[in-house]
Parts: sequence; structure tokens; C-alpha cells
Amino acid sequence: MAEPLVSVVLVSYNEETYIKQALDGILKQKTNFKFEIICHDDASTDSTQSIISIYKEKYHDIIVPILQNKNRMQAGHQIIVEYCYPVAKGKYIAYCDGDDYWTDETKLQKQVDFLENNPEYSLCFHNFEYLYEDNKTVKPSDCGNFDRDFVVDEFIKWDSRFIPQLGTSLFRAELAMNRPEVFVKIGGGKKSKRPISDQPLYIYLAMKGKVRYFSEVMSIWRRHGNTWTNDGNIDKEIQFLNDKKVFLDTIGKNYPELNEESILFAKRNCDYFIGWISEDYSLAWANIRFVKVRTLTK
Repeated sequence: MAEPLVSVVLVSYNEETYIKQALDGILKQKTNFKFEIICHDDASTDSTQSIISIYKEKYHDIIVPILQNKNRMQAGHQIIVEYCYPVAKGKYIAYCDGDDYWTDETKLQKQVDFLENNPEYSLCFHNFEYLYEDNKTVKPSDCGNFDRDFVVDEFIKWDSRFIPQLGTSLFRAELAMNRPEVFVKIGGGKKSKRPISDQPLYIYLAMKGKVRYFSEVMSIWRRHGNTWTNDGNIDKEIQFLNDKKVFLDTIGKNYPELNEESILFAKRNCDYFIGWISEDYSLAWANIRFVKVRTLTK
């Protein structure tokens, strides 16, 4: 049998309320190629793993379950890199969180067609909508209503309001799997309370090829209070911002082709938010002109 062209990485933890919708959105994809779903659950304490096992029985040729009996993220592991990439067979990687879902049945086909026909591109992603806790309120993202290319400086400066989430992306697996360690995550390890992988991945992919954004909405990003990155923990946020400054210093030192001014801008932006969150308003004020603002033009 032909190998899958796309490996969809779906990660979950205590997602029994949402995991069916996430899986169904992937399984409904209409493609002229084979894809697999690498479904990693990080030792959920609810019925998430049972639901995944039921889906595995029905879609045994598509779903590749990785069901942990101990939580790996809390132990400092990088789930996607350590557990999902080693079993992925696809030329391309797509991603979905267990509480989000895809709304366009042709999402994968559109993205694969683009990368197949444009080998100079390493990554493409698309627009999305937010779905809030009441399960009724849907709001559009601020990512932009026209198709365009993104450049590496935009990922260095990183305004998450205007850069689509990881779950909208399709990228070349070989590049992602072989990227240098510095581009695997910001923070991480047992001392980090909030390791982040999307920004360093995007920066690296933008260094290795062109990046395309599609303004068409093809997925939902669910926003609720149950996520480990959305719990209002001030110490976690400050640590992440300090980790991010270390990351920026590291790539600036080791990759001279990157724009020094963009890196400085991003670091000063971190200082602004550290000052604001910690109520050190003199620090915030000293860096206020570096706060990210939207500068998109068609």
C-alpha cells in the first residue's frame, strides 16, 4: 500500500468533550492521497483514550494511537518531536489540537496542492475563527482577509493576533524533523512552565523557504479556560517571556542572516510585557514604543 502523503499530528489531554469533533474534522477530508492521523494522548484522566481506541478500531488503517500512561509534557518532554515525528510517514505534517477542529473538507487537498506545485515554499497556513466557551460565540481572527506571503521578520516579531495558529499549518516534514535544536521550542524541560514550539518552527521554515498565507477560513480554534497555556498564571507568562529573550539572543548570535533590528524589537517587546505583567511600569514605559502593532498592507 502507498505510504501516506500527509501525517496529521493530533495531540490531546483530557479532551473527552471535544476529541470526536477534532477526529471527525480530519477524517472527513476529501483527498486524492492517503493520510494518517498520529493521535497522541498524554495520559488523560478522563475517557479521551477510550474514545481514541474506538476510533482506532473503525479507522485502523488511518489512526496511529500513542497512548501514554504517564504525562510526558509535565516531565519536560516535547511531545511532537519525541513521540510523533519518529512514527510519521508523510512528506508533509499537519497539526490539530484535541479541542480544535477543521471546518473545510478540502483543507488538506488545497494545502498539499499548493506545496506540491510550489517547491520553493516550505510552509503554508490559513485563516481560522475563534469559538468561545459558550460554544456559540464565533469570532473571526485578525490574520487578514487577503492571501499573501509571510517573511521571517514577521515571525521573529511575532504578533499572535495576526499569525495563524499551528493547527492551520501544513509544512514539509523533512525540514521540521531535521531542524536544529534551538528551533524546536522556546523554553521546555522540567524547569519550564510553558514551552512553546510554533514560533521557532515558523522562523526556521521561513528561513528555509517561502511561506504562504491563505485568507480562507478552514478551522476553529476553541478558546476556553482549560488549556495549560491559558490559565492566567503570571509566573508562567513571565518565565516564557524571559525564555523567549534567551531564544532570540541565541538565534541572533548563531544566525547572522537574521535581521538584528527585528530581534531587538522582539526582545524589547518582551520587556514591555514583563514590566506590565509584573507591575514594573518603569520597565513597561521604557519599552512601550516596541509594543507590536499591526502593519499589514495589501
